Formats: sequence, structure tokens, C-alpha cells
Amino acid sequence: MGRTLQLVRRIFAGSFFLLLLLYVGGTFSEIYGFDPSLLSRIQFIPALMAGSSAIVIAITLFTAIFGRWYCSFLCPLGILHDILARFQKEKVKNMSRGPGIVRYSILTVCVISIFSGASLALLLVDPWSLFGRLTTTFAVPPLTFANNQLSAALNQFGIYSAVAKDYHFAGISVLLVAVFSLSLICYFLYVYGPRFWCNTICPVGTVLSLAAIKPLIRVTINDEKCVSCGLCEKHCKAGVITLQTEQVDSSNCICCFNCLPVCNYDAISYNFPIKRKSV
Repeated sequence: MGRTLQLVRRIFAGSFFLLLLLYVGGTFSEIYGFDPSLLSRIQFIPALMAGSSAIVIAITLFTAIFGRWYCSFLCPLGILHDILARFQKEKVKNMSRGPGIVRYSILTVCVISIFSGASLALLLVDPWSLFGRLTTTFAVPPLTFANNQLSAALNQFGIYSAVAKDYHFAGISVLLVAVFSLSLICYFLYVYGPRFWCNTICPVGTVLSLAAIKPLIRVTINDEKCVSCGLCEKHCKAGVITLQTEQVDSSNCICCFNCLPVCNYDAISYNFPIKRKSV
């Protein structure tokens, strides 16, 4: 079951990330009647800013029931963290999150930013906005070049389904912010672990961590089966497993399910928490 959940997450997240990349890059506008703008409308902050309360409530309720699936399945910046972590040669001791004063101060500034109408502070740390800037800066140029080369090649055979596109430089300010943001993300990733940004800087991560304090279904450790081998703790990309107490910090668990298939004793699972009878 654990390996299946892990595989489903990886396939879904990878496919979803590719669609988001192509959508933001302007590679496609419509596929068989599917409106790709839906991909952005189901993101937490864009839905909140657009007044789509149904989407915000749905994500929050789903998180309260199943945990922070959003961070692993739907958040493009979270998925990008997982991709960048693949290039990490030396594994570091993951920190689940930084000081509470940091994360809640950032969240407070973002809330004030929303209500004041000055959304600059929010846009600097919003995962969707960050993903958009990074994609525009680093992915759109090669995507546009590849698209135009394909269009030119197909045109030689009388096929005009691929349309050449113009590339417009977003500006030096966007470039500088994107370079700084990517540098900061990589710094936190390689120094503190793959999901430190998500559980410390990201305002969406902070909000969802409050909803996921005690989800109905969550990753739990069976203390009767656990032999403290440390494999689950080692493979936890968010650093939320503490073997000394055999506890999982559900509020910061991003439901990657990497811990499930590595346990050889069936001691860790994703289900309703089992209440132990007191002796």
C-alpha cells in the first residue's frame, strides 16, 4: 500500500508539474476542450485572491481530513523542491521548520498585504507567483525556442499545427527577483532539507499546517512493531519523524509517503490513528 501511494504521488505530481510548466510557458492554450487556466485556479493563493472560497474551503477541509496532500500533489513550488532535491549529492539532516516567530511573522505580513491591497509582500513568497517568475525566467526561453524549431520543421512538410511564438523579456527586475528567489530556495534546500522552505517561509504551508495538526487520516508509527531502525526518519524529506518518541509531526508532514515502503516491519502506515489501550 505504501509503495502504491508513493508511486501515485510521483506520477501525479510529475504529470501535473509538466502541465503547469507548459501552461505558464504558453506552450498550449487548449487541449480537447480542456481549459488549462483551471490549473492556476485550483492553487490556494490565486483562488483566495479571486474570491473562490469554494476552492479554498475544499483544500482546507481536505487537508484537515487527509493531511497536506496539496503540498506534494498540487503545489508547483513544492514539486520543484522535490526535483531540485534529486541533485543533492550529500543528504542533510532535515529540519521540519524554522522558529515559529519567523513563519507566523511572514504569514502576518502576507495577511496584512492582502487586506491593505499592497500585495507585493505576498507575491514574493506565494508559491504560485514564485513558480511563475521562475518559469518565465528560466523555462520560457528554451520552451519558446524548442516550439519555434518544431514549428519550422513541421512547416517544411506542410504541417502547421505548431505555431511559432514570440519571446518577450519580462524585464531586469523580474530576472533579478527570480535569480535571488531560486538562490534562496536552493540555499534552504541544501542546508536545511528539501521542505524547510515549505514549512517555514511559505504562507500556504503555514496555513495548511494549522489545518493538518490532527488530520483524521495521517502517517502513524506503531510502537509495538517499530524497532527504531531509522529508515523512515532517514527518508522523510520534511524531517517530521522523531524516533525517540515514535511520533510524526502531522502538521508539517507533506504526505510524500517516502517513509511507508522503506519500513521492513510494517510499523509505519497512513491510516486512521490507532488508539492504544492503557495497561
